[in-house]
Amino acid sequence: MQKDEFLQKLEQLLASMPDSERNDILYDYDEHIRAATEKGLDEEHVIASLGTPETIAKQYRVKKYIDKAERSGSTASVFRAILATLGLGLFNIIFIMGPFMAVCAGLLALGLLSLAILIAGAGFIIAGIFPQLISGIDFTAMAVELQGNVTAVMLFGGVGTMCLGGLVAMGSVAITKVFLKVTIKYLRLNMSLIRSA
Repeated sequence: MQKDEFLQKLEQLLASMPDSERNDILYDYDEHIRAATEKGLDEEHVIASLGTPETIAKQYRVKKYIDKAERSGSTASVFRAILATLGLGLFNIIFIMGPFMAVCAGLLALGLLSLAILIAGAGFIIAGIFPQLISGIDFTAMAVELQGNVTAVMLFGGVGTMCLGGLVAMGSVAITKVFLKVTIKYLRLNMSLIRSA
């Protein structure tokens, strides 16, 4: 492939990028090819070593998604960056999607656990306020030990359980934020490995 054909194809594939960004990329590749041919290297060999215009365009799109995910930090933008990275090859499907889905499942389980603890705490509070809802349960032994303060125990137990659920929820949010940041760094590392390969 000749330089003009390579640059024209790359320009077409980067058409969705802003003009200034696209022109900078094209200028960099043009200069790289020109400098290499001035050193006596074969133009077609230099172009072949750069990779196909399709691969280069995919890498720039992935970089754009990763940059956006890093700026926003939202789960949706990180997920879009992961999907874009998966398009770069089978290697990425194995080494990105597998661990990502496993950790997401763990985070989902942690979130559901916090929700279950919060609901249990709310149930205790409701049972303490409306003891007739749990009239089928025999609290005789507990009432004797607590001198009849079953309602207070249920209320305090419910508040304590809800506090525990809130702590687990806050912990899962903090872990999720750290996970998203680590994922973005991992995607950047992956991109650098692909470019150097």
